[in-house]
Amino acid sequence: MVKSIATRRKKKAPLPRRILTGYAAGPQDDFFKFKDYVRTDVEPRLIIATVKDYIRENYKKESKILLSAPDWCFRYPYFIAATIEWKKLGKDLPSKWMIDKHINNFVEQLRKEGKKQIQKSEDQPNIAKKSPQEILREKSSDFISEIEAVIDDFNSGTHIDIDNYSPFLELKKIGAAQQIAKNTIDYYTPLKNELEDLISGKDKDLQEGYNHLSAKKKKDFLKLITHIINDLEKYTQAKKAVRKTRVKKPKTADQQIKGLKYLKDNTEYKIASIDPSQIIGSTCLYTFNIKTRTLTEYVSEHVDGIRVKGTTLQNINIEKSRCTRLRKPEEFLSIVLSKTQTQISKEWAKLTTKTNQPTTRISGDTVLLKVKR
Repeated sequence: MVKSIATRRKKKAPLPRRILTGYAAGPQDDFFKFKDYVRTDVEPRLIIATVKDYIRENYKKESKILLSAPDWCFRYPYFIAATIEWKKLGKDLPSKWMIDKHINNFVEQLRKEGKKQIQKSEDQPNIAKKSPQEILREKSSDFISEIEAVIDDFNSGTHIDIDNYSPFLELKKIGAAQQIAKNTIDYYTPLKNELEDLISGKDKDLQEGYNHLSAKKKKDFLKLITHIINDLEKYTQAKKAVRKTRVKKPKTADQQIKGLKYLKDNTEYKIASIDPSQIIGSTCLYTFNIKTRTLTEYVSEHVDGIRVKGTTLQNINIEKSRCTRLRKPEEFLSIVLSKTQTQISKEWAKLTTKTNQPTTRISGDTVLLKVKR
């Protein structure tokens, strides 16, 4: 008789563990363990943001003074951040935890350091800075003074080799701005017109004013001034030829994300946002809207990657981007956080909900899950 062989049932492969970050990843069975976790594992930027928000909400009248304290003051009170986040979880604080005393001591230190910073800024002298126009005027005046010295030598009888005297080279030596040459041209053009009228004999009054100069000297004087102006005009043309087209300086990541609204973390789904500056330059971004339960995959094929303007993503390929509403967010979010883009696409194809094209606006209910570069 043949014995039947019992078939072994295959164990279901467990879903990948959910990757948690920020406050959401801390132990939630004991407050003091949670507090130690905040001290050792939570990024200082999150602690600073949490404590500053607490100060704004609870000390409105003196928030200006308190928030003037340097950032190092807001890094160490992890115990305040831990207390605030523990309360958000809907949990009671231990009876022996004397948080009020700690907060009072901390706020008193903020007052002290904040007043110091304000006093320091008030004590600094206000040094009036010269405008670019004023600097150019001063430099133009200095250069005209140098030319006047040459003209004085000419009028006093010193021989000036007009053909070899070059204001162009003098300006080039110091790398002068084009405007200095223009200002100097404007200064000497009336004198040139006057000397032309003098030599043509149009103005009898001018004859009396220059009667100390011989006819040859008058012509040489006009030649000198004309040569100066022509040389300066050559300089302005040369500066135009080499002037670079002004290229708009790209904004830094911090400048781009300044107005971005997003959700820092969510305890229901136990997820937290990445640093939004990581979005800049990335080729793929995953987000999750906790209100609509919408998962979005933004794709960029632009050479600069994803950029941000206000609350809107830029350089997004809408046709290759997609979004869908998750029926079981907990299961699929763990896949997004732990798998590659290719693996996520395979799991996405198994979803029965409809896939649509997303909008590029990020709202305050959106968690920034993950980026790919």
